[in-house]
Amino acid sequence: MFLKIARSGQNQWWAYLITLLLVIAAVVLAQVPLALIFLGKANSAGLDPYESQEMLQNMDFTAIGISQNMAIVLMLLPFAVGLLVLWFSVKFIHKRDPKTMINPSGRINWNKVFFGFSLWLLLTACVEVVFYLLDPGSYSLQFQPGPFIVLLVISLLLFPLQTSFE
Repeated sequence: MFLKIARSGQNQWWAYLITLLLVIAAVVLAQVPLALIFLGKANSAGLDPYESQEMLQNMDFTAIGISQNMAIVLMLLPFAVGLLVLWFSVKFIHKRDPKTMINPSGRINWNKVFFGFSLWLLLTACVEVVFYLLDPGSYSLQFQPGPFIVLLVISLLLFPLQTSFE
């Protein structure tokens, strides 16, 4: 069924090339805000290139005044933009329903989506319990409702876009 759907619409080589180039360009351009903010904050904080490189490796943007929530939004932005460009490219260049990339019928089976989500949640919880039992000292409870709600909203909005794009 997927092969039949793949042959529908505009599927010449140039359509794939244009889609690929548009998606790559969109992802690269969507990284510009993070780069500009990082460079601006790093320069104003007086960091040398070695310190900047170390900060990028650790993904600790708080040292230059970028909140963790803003950093995660800026890091997930390219995935959201890439998915949006891919979606429009499939719709307008390939002349296909973008949902057919997920399922040949064009319908999303939400039961399977929630099953997959639940399965991964269960596996992740099991792994965390094992790690907690192995080293309970590395865990601490620091619940702050304000930042948690913001992170929850960011997670519910952007992580599904990121995983869908990948």
